[in-house]
Amino acid sequence: MPPSDMPRPQVRELMHPVNGIVQPPVYPHPKRPGRKTNVLESFKPLLSAIWRKPWAFYFHHPVNSITLGVPHYHTVIKRPMDLNTIKHRLAFNYYYQADEAIEDFKFVFENCLLFNLKGTEVHTAGLMLKSFFYERLALIDLTNEVEVVEKPKGKKRKKATPEGRKPKIPARKAFPDTHF
Repeated sequence: MPPSDMPRPQVRELMHPVNGIVQPPVYPHPKRPGRKTNVLESFKPLLSAIWRKPWAFYFHHPVNSITLGVPHYHTVIKRPMDLNTIKHRLAFNYYYQADEAIEDFKFVFENCLLFNLKGTEVHTAGLMLKSFFYERLALIDLTNEVEVVEKPKGKKRKKATPEGRKPKIPARKAFPDTHF
């Protein structure tokens, strides 16, 4: 796609926490629709592999600063991101190209490493997650990203008879012949 046809990147406005959580949007903006590409589709199994790792549970959902007792979390972390948000964004075709999704994955790692002290369990889990992500990302061909067009899912038509008309079904009798 020529650069002039490419839509502007998503505007990432700073969001304020509600009840200790910042939930980034997962639906594309109407003026800047997302799309489904071969590379974005390959991120779904990658995300599933990350999700199943035992050290990934820290990153499954948005940080709740109230529950975790870290009221200053959202003053330090300006662009929170979590795996569930990425999962929903992939499902709802939020991203236009793979670079946007990779940027969200990077936010997960960078936020973790910035906020959590080196040597803590969460910091170590973030390093492991980051390493695993880049290891798997190297297996995906990012150079040939093309849009995937889905066939419309409609009602299946019944096959017509060779003559092109519906077959005649003999009428049933209201009361079958009975013999006493």
